[in-house]
Amino acid sequence: MSVSQYKSIKTRKDVKLFQELSNGLHDGYITRVEYNNTGISLNEKCYYFDHAGRTLVLHILVSSLIEYPTFEIIFRNVYEWQINDDCSEILCFSIKFVEDGMMLWANDCSESISDLKKDCYVICEGIEYRML
Repeated sequence: MSVSQYKSIKTRKDVKLFQELSNGLHDGYITRVEYNNTGISLNEKCYYFDHAGRTLVLHILVSSLIEYPTFEIIFRNVYEWQINDDCSEILCFSIKFVEDGMMLWANDCSESISDLKKDCYVICEGIEYRML
């Protein structure tokens, strides 16, 4: 199987397409977490932190699909994130468009943002994915 091109999530239609392609990441397992922060700079003896330089990459193996594909998800301009070590199986996920152009990805399908933030979640400005 060849590696697919990255696809961006910008609309609710894009979310639905990703959910259909990935089977909602149902029976998914996080196999890799990579965080890069290039948004730290020194400005007049003071450190400045800019979320625009933060990237989080997840690899999720989806065992509910034939051939057990792995999806690579890149979260760009990460504002806040949490990946719990007990996040062993993903049953579903949601992507919500929140204030200031941010998106919230969560390992849960709850409607309440505070409930979503109790599990694995990412708040960011952009999401891209591909099948490895």
